[in-house]
Amino acid sequence: MAIDLILLSIKEWLLSGQARVYSVIASTYRLRLEDLKPTLIRKWLAKEISIPEEKINLSSLNSAMARRRKKDQKNKLNEKNNSSVTHATAPTDRNENFTFQQSKMLLQKKEPRNYN
Repeated sequence: MAIDLILLSIKEWLLSGQARVYSVIASTYRLRLEDLKPTLIRKWLAKEISIPEEKINLSSLNSAMARRRKKDQKNKLNEKNNSSVTHATAPTDRNENFTFQQSKMLLQKKEPRNYN
């Protein structure tokens, strides 16, 4: 039932020239779009929602697909960066009580030098 409603909405939006309809198509049919070339997608989509092929703007469909791919790549990159940041900032179990040698020398008593 929900799928029929989505198809009907997409069909109405395409026929009325609604803005961003191709982005909705790219999101809704993401997996299918990855498998087919744009001209085949156009034929398949026209058959799927029962409208003439000419009503589907191939250029707009290509642009929406490119935006979707770019968004997916950006999300993958963000996930990868987030995981490396958590790895880098993860607390360690080591005890970090390290004293520099120079500090030890300052703490020791120095004997005065005689320059006669």
